[in-house]
Formats: sequence, C-alpha cells, structure tokens
Amino acid sequence: LTADQARRLFQEFIFPFNSSAPGSFPQYELWRLRTPPSNADGGQLSSDERKIQIHDVTCADGVTWVLHFIEASLGVVRAEKYQLLASTVAVDADALEEVDHTDPNVWADLIRCYENVN
Repeated sequence: LTADQARRLFQEFIFPFNSSAPGSFPQYELWRLRTPPSNADGGQLSSDERKIQIHDVTCADGVTWVLHFIEASLGVVRAEKYQLLASTVAVDADALEEVDHTDPNVWADLIRCYENVN
C-alpha cells in the first residue's frame, strides 16, 4: 500500500466501522450455532450437512472486509499465493430462543451467563 492508500483505508473504511460503542455495527458474535449432529430420523449428519443457524462475526471477518476494501476500492491486487487462514468453533444447538431484552430479569440472567463463560 502506498501512504495515500493506507490513509484512505483508515479514513474511508476502518474509522467509520471500527467502534466499540454500544449499539454500533458490525457487532461481534462469538457463537456459530448449528443444527445438532442427528436428524429427525436419528441418522447422523456430516459437518457439511449441518445448517448454520447463527453465523459468528469475529476478527477474521474484519480482516476479510479490510482485504476486500483494499482490492475493490483501492485497486491493490493480492499476492496470488496469499490465503487467509482462520479458525472457528461451531456449537451444536438443539433449539434457539430469542431473549426478551425488555425483561430486566431475563436480561440479568443472560449477562450472568456471559460473565461466567470461561
């Protein structure tokens, strides 16, 4: 990147999207939730057959978005052999239930759950 391209990257992409203020987007999502390993008939599903119910949004996504901006908006061509390697953890979910964030007791339970994640 040239100095001008790096300046544009920060001014046009990173500064507008990099925030930790409550309610700002994109929001980090640690959990990648997928359907359980067995289907309704009791048969086992492969990892490829299991449906992702909630996609994670992690630092690897941020790197992908930055690289896309560099290529699409700044016209910089990535090295041919470059490959972004990232890991993710999928958690099996039997059911998903929306949290009632307007109920202070339910919200407090959710916060306690996250405070105890190790």
